[in-house]
Amino acid sequence: TRDWASAPRPAAPESSIRAWLLDMDSNGALLQYQSGAEANFDSVAQIVNLYTRVDSNGQTALDPLLFQDLGIKKVGHQRLIEKWFRKRTLRSTSKEVPLPFQ
Repeated sequence: TRDWASAPRPAAPESSIRAWLLDMDSNGALLQYQSGAEANFDSVAQIVNLYTRVDSNGQTALDPLLFQDLGIKKVGHQRLIEKWFRKRTLRSTSKEVPLPFQ
């Protein structure tokens, strides 16, 4: 069981939502979610802060509610986003992952 509320959250990157979507897939397949993301969120940092969960052991995970909230049904698109979160924001108890995305 994860204790999402009490654990600290990792720092979130600053970027435009369009740049963020292109960073995850330079072919632009994720740009179809740009208008929905921009209508509901102020920044990539806000998205990361809302959907990155940290448990009491310091393990982080992407909240799959992100996919529902943005209407991302294609598994391949979900995997691209999960991959970005793993590389850019998620950390484990042994080592914190730096956030190079700006």
